[in-house]
Amino acid sequence: MIAAVIFTLVKIVRNPSRTAQVSSEKEAERLAQTMSADELYVLAKSHLDKTTPDADYSLGKEIMAVAAEKGNAEAQLYMGDNLDYDDNIKAVEWYKKAAAQGLDEACEKLGDIYNYGREFGSNKIEPDATQALKWYTPLAEKGNIEVQKTLALMCSLDLDDEEAAIKWYEKAAQTGDTEAISWLVMHYDAEDDTQNAVKWCKTAAEAGDAEHMYELGRLYEFAEPSDMENAVLWYRKAADNGYRKANVKLALLYMEGDGVEKDQRKAFEMFQTEADAGSSWAKYNVAMCYKNGTVVQKDIDKAVQLFKQSQDFDMSVYELALCYENGTGVEKSEEKVFELLNGAGEDSYNEDILFKLGECYFYGRGTDKDKEKARKLWRKAAWYGSDEAKHAIEWLLGEIYTEEDEYEDE
Repeated sequence: MIAAVIFTLVKIVRNPSRTAQVSSEKEAERLAQTMSADELYVLAKSHLDKTTPDADYSLGKEIMAVAAEKGNAEAQLYMGDNLDYDDNIKAVEWYKKAAAQGLDEACEKLGDIYNYGREFGSNKIEPDATQALKWYTPLAEKGNIEVQKTLALMCSLDLDDEEAAIKWYEKAAQTGDTEAISWLVMHYDAEDDTQNAVKWCKTAAEAGDAEHMYELGRLYEFAEPSDMENAVLWYRKAADNGYRKANVKLALLYMEGDGVEKDQRKAFEMFQTEADAGSSWAKYNVAMCYKNGTVVQKDIDKAVQLFKQSQDFDMSVYELALCYENGTGVEKSEEKVFELLNGAGEDSYNEDILFKLGECYFYGRGTDKDKEKARKLWRKAAWYGSDEAKHAIEWLLGEIYTEEDEYEDE
């Protein structure tokens, strides 16, 4: 008898954590006999959140498991969260139990699991848009803005249902959500539906969002026909509300006298102010003033320095590449030209960079000749409106550029 007791004590000493776990399980089971599921959940939280003097994390987890088994929805959600990305199937089971009791957060978790899938953990789950739609839709109909936006994006990208995407973005936008409004403005602008783009943009702008004030100015400027009076009005409001990009835009208008009285000195001063504040777009424009001798004395060295300082702005990269191509303010270098243009990337949206990079590949300037790459780059540049690229396709590649071929490439 004594030997058996000693043996048991040795086991306890060697594996105290296992003993504690068994003790926690038994204590949780004992408590479950006299407490309701909701009482167990509250007690478990006090241990897990350490809001009770004798907090015991292990005991809290065991009590939470018992609360979940007895039917507390929040405890079931907790169990799902602990198993998510570990045992995904069991996580789904717990989430479904909580969702069946009307817990919206569990429904959203299920929507996320089926929307994005689960690659990690055991029991991988593949994305399933139909299942995601099932769990998201009731929440979106209840007015959950984040779910409305997620559902809209899923409808647009995964289900190819633009009508449904617009419906859910509009519901979110009606609450003043600027992210949803931005999507709608982008969508209607791309569809050349200026009226709807302006309508939605104005809701955010009039609510005080400076970025949408700027965007509204842009919509008025590039409308058919343009409305420069309103464009300038909203650019100024954006600038007055701290959106510094609007100052650069206003400076460009003063430089050209577009919608305002032409004042190149004022434009330069505005460019310089924003350049000093770190704007690469403004630095590029200051550089162009020095390159061309606009308002200030021509100074190629200053221009090159500013182009180098603002290489995160595509046109600065392009102008710097031209400097290296022509040996203007720097030593001529075809290798440097290619390095700069290639650094901007074949995925650039800048038609001038794409055309010039295509030239590098066609003629083998700074890199090996590759006419197929040149062709691809020129076609993309042509898509963005480059007449030079269109001529190169015709005269150097001997092909005829057509809109139909362009769409096939894209």
